[in-house]
Amino acid sequence: MRVIKFRAWHKERAAMYRVAGSLIDVIMLHVGDDALETVGFSDSELMQFTGLVDKTGREIYEGDIVKRYTSHIFVVKWNTDFCGFQPFCEYRNDYGLPDAAESSSLTEVLGNIYEHPHLLETR
Repeated sequence: MRVIKFRAWHKERAAMYRVAGSLIDVIMLHVGDDALETVGFSDSELMQFTGLVDKTGREIYEGDIVKRYTSHIFVVKWNTDFCGFQPFCEYRNDYGLPDAAESSSLTEVLGNIYEHPHLLETR
């Protein structure tokens, strides 16, 4: 069973937060131990959990930069044309994100596109 959860990049604060929930026009963010804050959808970038984890047990979200095998680097994106919401990776090649059994041993989350854009710079 896949867990549906999200995280959000707060544009003004340049910080990542877990999402507690949402209403029609706002997102509730966990901003502290027990603190919640509401922000508008336009003030944040919402990213969905893929249901997969990397080789260290870290959850893989849309917008993550992952390394597969030893050198293939991808940005995790969602493909709505491929059987609904299916995770896939796209960056400089077309290898796909592995299934759950494969992900733990072959994939490592390096960062995400908001906090670590330098990981995508041409080498």
